[in-house]
Amino acid sequence: QGPRPRNSGFGEHFGEPFGEHFGEPVGKPDACPQGCAYSRSIATLVLTPFGSRCADALHGKRNDLWYTSERGLQPPACMFKRLQLWRDERFVQRHPLSDACWQRAQALPALRHLRPDEQLLLRARATLFLRNKLFYGAQGFVVDEWMRTRIATEASLPVLHLDGTHYDDFASIVLYESSFVVPHRGFDAAGVVHDTDLALSGQSWERGPLVLSWHDVEVPDHPGANVVLHEFAHKLDGEDGGVDGRPPLRRGMRGADWHHAFKSAFEDLVARVQQAETHHQPVHSQLDTYAAEAPEEFFAVCIEAFFMSPTSLYEQYPEVYLQICRWLQQDPRHAQGLG
Repeated sequence: QGPRPRNSGFGEHFGEPFGEHFGEPVGKPDACPQGCAYSRSIATLVLTPFGSRCADALHGKRNDLWYTSERGLQPPACMFKRLQLWRDERFVQRHPLSDACWQRAQALPALRHLRPDEQLLLRARATLFLRNKLFYGAQGFVVDEWMRTRIATEASLPVLHLDGTHYDDFASIVLYESSFVVPHRGFDAAGVVHDTDLALSGQSWERGPLVLSWHDVEVPDHPGANVVLHEFAHKLDGEDGGVDGRPPLRRGMRGADWHHAFKSAFEDLVARVQQAETHHQPVHSQLDTYAAEAPEEFFAVCIEAFFMSPTSLYEQYPEVYLQICRWLQQDPRHAQGLG
């Protein structure tokens, strides 16, 4: 079984020690000097009239709203974030996803584990996603409301409970009607250069646009595949500056645990693929073997499986599944009554 025609667009990691890829988490300091927990505000945005009250920063004292800098008395970042929250709330209320498109989106397989309150939150997340992203149809392809809604919904699913903002490194999504062809240069075992054309279903560029084939979004190449989740997983992976299979982790998570779970699972899958190729037998794996291409592809395929076939991922690599649960604060397997 050959690899699926996907390309993260971030370069190759073949031949490098695997341990360099799943490293320690890179901490992200709070923007607010008072320790404002604004990152939880989107959840309260759809559940309370005003959203987060920024109580950590207020402390019940008026003077705590300000701090001193070289330019004099300055408002803390949490005040500007409260303003942004207010703007987000107003936008969600005034420009919600259409009821018809949202009803179709709720039937997507990746969403079947969500509670009603999580569906409401996801609808708000997707609405804000559409506000911030531009969609372009390639080669005359016409992008309609349902296409935009489906992609926004599935892209917002992994970040449903993540703190902070995400997908800020790009502004546009290019949609082809079907698979698209890009030039590719590769090297064989002897070091000979080969220039070929690859037909891709999705491609994610570092600090650049995300490209998708609408046909592959609607009709995956095999059961359990989801090109939207796959390519947006690459975007999340790259938020710490490198696409290496280890995204910025949630506070309280240990990078060593993530490293051990993913390194062990990746090496196991690579061994299975190599053994199958040696004996000319099918690969014994419930996980798509494209994951054996590189650490970053292993991560992206695991995100697909986490939402599309959680039981299969848990049965083959339980520690990987549990690490993703802790990171995303979601548990599709348990929510579907499969635990």
